[in-house]
Amino acid sequence: MKVGDRISNYIILATANPRGKNRYFTCKCINCGHTKEVAVSNLRAKGSARGTCNLCNTDAHPMYGTWKSMITRCYNANCRTYKYYGGRGVYVCDRWIESFWNFYEDMGDRPEHCTLDRKDNNGPYSAENCRWATSVEQQSNTSRNILIEYGGGLVTEAELSRLTGVPRTTIQCRRKRGLSSVEELLSGPRNI
Repeated sequence: MKVGDRISNYIILATANPRGKNRYFTCKCINCGHTKEVAVSNLRAKGSARGTCNLCNTDAHPMYGTWKSMITRCYNANCRTYKYYGGRGVYVCDRWIESFWNFYEDMGDRPEHCTLDRKDNNGPYSAENCRWATSVEQQSNTSRNILIEYGGGLVTEAELSRLTGVPRTTIQCRRKRGLSSVEELLSGPRNI
């Protein structure tokens, strides 16, 4: 082992002073950037818990599951929801594939009652295209939604119903009968 070597999740930066029977190296964790002195015996334990940084035990991090699920949806054809993500061409940006910590640096902690959402449903998982969204925001941002022009913007059937007080089922039935303008959807015949 020498300065510059990568061992497990560490890069050796310098030889540290020996302590007792052990030799130590000053190492930098490649995941979180933390620098610490690591015993040679621990560096030799490649892949074990002793060969990783205590500060960045990703498996125990509360955001790790979100990151792992995102990658699974996009790249594991055996995943139940793959057809809606990777099967449609949705991918994870290189920066986030490379490291959980890059994802965490860009997105931070998940706010309460929110989940990871892509602003452009056909776009990638990336810092520019992702946000933390409530379930209501997520339901309004699916590829199955029909968008209707209203009030100078585009809204979903559910949003149009909330904004106007016209029941969503009424809007849906009118649309299925071939009515398409917002005026027809809101004031068309009540008896469908």
